[in-house]
Amino acid sequence: MSYKIVNNDFLRLVLWIDFICGFSTGICGLLYPDFWSKFLGLNHSFLFWICLISLSYSVLAFSLAIVKKTNVMGLLLLIRTNWLWTLISLIFLFFHLIGATLIGKIFLIGQLFIAALLAYIEGKQLIKSI
Repeated sequence: MSYKIVNNDFLRLVLWIDFICGFSTGICGLLYPDFWSKFLGLNHSFLFWICLISLSYSVLAFSLAIVKKTNVMGLLLLIRTNWLWTLISLIFLFFHLIGATLIGKIFLIGQLFIAALLAYIEGKQLIKSI
């Protein structure tokens, strides 16, 4: 199946936002794990994996954002992984809701909401070609 990008300029802006969100989450968490673990009420290893995965997503978003013509297959991968991350974030929220601080709960809900919103917006920039 073939796809066409609706508005490449808008999509690139969304991809930059996707990159910035994932990169900042990943870098901050990996550079200051003790602070964030205490502040969010989440254990180190759990937080480490969230940050590492966020950083990985950001690399994909960055690679798509820097090119003039967005690679549709790469975009489809990013959209699907954002939806998968949304599902995983929902599971994380369920299992870590009790131990997390209020800010930690907001962080987990934010992860879920932002991943879903980015997947939705990025997906709306694709239409099936005939």
